[in-house]
Amino acid sequence: MKNLLSLLIAIQFASCTSSQKNNSSQDSVLYTEQSKTAALAGTYYYGGDPEKGPMGNIMIYPKDDTTVLFNIDLNIGPPSYNSGQLFDTLIVKNNQAIYVNNKDGSDGGCKWEVNFLGDSITIKTVDNAYDCGFGGNVSADGSYSVSDRQIPKYFITMEGDTTYFNK
Repeated sequence: MKNLLSLLIAIQFASCTSSQKNNSSQDSVLYTEQSKTAALAGTYYYGGDPEKGPMGNIMIYPKDDTTVLFNIDLNIGPPSYNSGQLFDTLIVKNNQAIYVNNKDGSDGGCKWEVNFLGDSITIKTVDNAYDCGFGGNVSADGSYSVSDRQIPKYFITMEGDTTYFNK
């Protein structure tokens, strides 16, 4: 009986150890895959005071190993304070992405080259495709510096609604 009990304890221990090894290797695979875009996550800004000129922010949320969700919020400052906001996805390869959006059927649509450079993101409109659905003279072009490396959970739309990235 004593040997049987020892054997059962040994089997249970081996089973738990094997299960833990499998779980930890799965966790490391998931972390490794997501870490490719998790390193890009955070909130980035340019400008500072809407009373003095253009400003904007972009929030980056890692969706999977190659895709991020982003929300960009822009304002050109005085005198018009025109603004724009856009929520969409980017497929990132080698810290670069091309964003294309022609959902509204406009002639030029919206097209950016997006570069992730350490603690900054640069956005440059390409092919004169400035029709991103923003207010007059609002452009995403610029260099955005990281202000927070936390993975954002949500953003507030211009209408005041809360949108969660993970839903």
